[in-house]
Amino acid sequence: MGALEFQRCFEAGDGEGFVADLAPGFKFFHAGHAAATTDHAVLRRIIPFARNAMGPEFRFTDHMVGEEYHALPWVSRIGEYEADGVDLIKEDDDGRLLEVRITMRPLEALLLWSEAMTAQLPRREEES
Repeated sequence: MGALEFQRCFEAGDGEGFVADLAPGFKFFHAGHAAATTDHAVLRRIIPFARNAMGPEFRFTDHMVGEEYHALPWVSRIGEYEADGVDLIKEDDDGRLLEVRITMRPLEALLLWSEAMTAQLPRREEES
């Protein structure tokens, strides 16, 4: 899958495509939730819900490649707030997703986004 396919899946709200080729041991850390999500059934739902909660103005602004992570900065409007963040993507040796970390600011936008996500997802996600 890799970082570029993650970007495509997120932009399209494609949860099925997102989980299609995750690396063994994959972990998803999203803003507003302390524990990593690993359950594929939950992950299928997170992507379309998260994309929807980001609003129509969401867009990735760059793709940077480091030694260990790809960084996908983004901007959006969540409620009345200009929001921005970075999705950090770690791939395994075969280019499959091993880890995704979502960051977001400001706190007010994160709280609105988290509220929208909580309304759509179970209270406690699997933390295996």
